[in-house]
Amino acid sequence: MIHELREYRFSKSKWPAYRELFNNLCLPLRGSSFGEFLGGWVSGHADDPSFLHLWQYPSLDERARLRRELTKIPEWTEIFLPRSRVLIRDQTLSVLNPVSGVILPPNETQYLHRYQCSTGGAAALVDHFQKSVSPGQLCLWIAEFPNPNEVLQLHRSSVPSVVSSVRTADGLRCVEHVQSQALEPLTDGLHRLQRM
Repeated sequence: MIHELREYRFSKSKWPAYRELFNNLCLPLRGSSFGEFLGGWVSGHADDPSFLHLWQYPSLDERARLRRELTKIPEWTEIFLPRSRVLIRDQTLSVLNPVSGVILPPNETQYLHRYQCSTGGAAALVDHFQKSVSPGQLCLWIAEFPNPNEVLQLHRSSVPSVVSSVRTADGLRCVEHVQSQALEPLTDGLHRLQRM
């Protein structure tokens, strides 16, 4: 099983149009037939919003197959994609290997902590997290790509876990820096998908 985390950035004026398009066209078209939608969140300032959405697939190969199947739907290729492209300023995509936890429907602010690890340090950090589970930790992933030296932690706390003492087997410091992001739930999309 893999998770795909997509992050889209918008100008303030274009985010409301994309949100409506996502809720009224993307989710109804995709449903759970083209990957399982696990959650959607909004982050950033009102003038520079980001939208993060998380999808689950059985494998990378199945993800590729389902994405190909999605392109066979005329409403997807002729309506959703052309309308959405002009609204998105830029996007990033991460493929994540779930380690532990469960994604719950978000109903409160959650925090995504991204631990940038030294080369080879991600496995040692994940081992540390599994041995000493942080209260409030919701989910833990190790990135497959684009950065295999990244560990992501979805948490209830805005304060990342203290990891300065975590070392690799050969004594190197695991974590180079941590970036945290407050995530506000996108409840419109979640409610619509749950009703389908």
